[in-house]
Amino acid sequence: MPRMGQSVSRDKRPPGSLKNPSGGCRVPGLEPETPVNGSGDQYVTIEGLTTIGSSFGHAETLIRFQAAVRANGMHVLAPLDQAAGPLEAGVSLDATTVVMFGNRERQAALAQALRLIALDLPFRALVWQDAGGRNWVSYNDFRWLAKRYGAAREDACLFTEMAVMIDGIARKASSPP
Repeated sequence: MPRMGQSVSRDKRPPGSLKNPSGGCRVPGLEPETPVNGSGDQYVTIEGLTTIGSSFGHAETLIRFQAAVRANGMHVLAPLDQAAGPLEAGVSLDATTVVMFGNRERQAALAQALRLIALDLPFRALVWQDAGGRNWVSYNDFRWLAKRYGAAREDACLFTEMAVMIDGIARKASSPP
């Protein structure tokens, strides 16, 4: 029984859980948009985030992504299964894996050019499946990160090279040869 002045919650979700986005909560600027490819799938457009649809299932996309990382001279540091924890708590989440990857020399060069970029290192990509069963690869665009953190103009090539490399890795993982 609540005490006087205490609010009563009728919400049956565990404390700290987020509301269902389809439950009527709207955040300005986060309305779903239809992709350019006309597939009818909906996603949220977020500045600085690149999302590419995959032609493969989640496991195959993940394997291909990790192989492309290695082919580009980097190491896969950890694939983090984000669906496992919620499942242990009795909450079902579609396949969602964060892949952490990197290369010490490239990361050091980026951090030397712009110390704040260390907040986004090692590199990360999200391989995920939406409610309709479609698989995606999402990652931060390093050109946007350079702008966000105020990189010097002379360091633009360094950040552009990383952006192009990560984009190539994601496209190789998501598209047939």
